[in-house]
Amino acid sequence: MGSSALEQILAAVPYNKQKIHKIYCHVQIGNDEAKKFYEKHDFVHAATIDDYYKKITPTGAWVLEKCFS
Repeated sequence: MGSSALEQILAAVPYNKQKIHKIYCHVQIGNDEAKKFYEKHDFVHAATIDDYYKKITPTGAWVLEKCFS
């Protein structure tokens, strides 16, 4: 279900018309299942942000990106 929803969202990205070259998502550090899910859909780890989340722990986030050609 999640894969289908993500694929529909990515298919709707008008990357050719709007010159969108990358899309990003943030995943809470430690949420390995979510990170694997996005990596399965060609997202790669781009950065780590400390103290991204203010009301949950751990507070860090992985920034994942997907590049479009």
